[in-house]
Amino acid sequence: MSKEIDSMKKVKEDILRIIGERKRNASVEIITEEIKDSPSVLHQAIKELENEGFIKSQQGFLKLTGKSKEKSNDIVTYSPP
Repeated sequence: MSKEIDSMKKVKEDILRIIGERKRNASVEIITEEIKDSPSVLHQAIKELENEGFIKSQQGFLKLTGKSKEKSNDIVTYSPP
């Protein structure tokens, strides 16, 4: 896997984790503050998650879809070996 793909995967997982930890919607502003990456990478990650059906974006807020709630729970509760 290339470094760019790894980086995008991590950003997408971070977005799902942040929303999952909050147990409600999270503003794009909060996501941007917590994930220290370029705005273009964050925007691309959000678009990909929307296209994959994991999140919905509405009026500057992101929320998990039913499809992503289990995935975000797995990310939040994951502890490396």
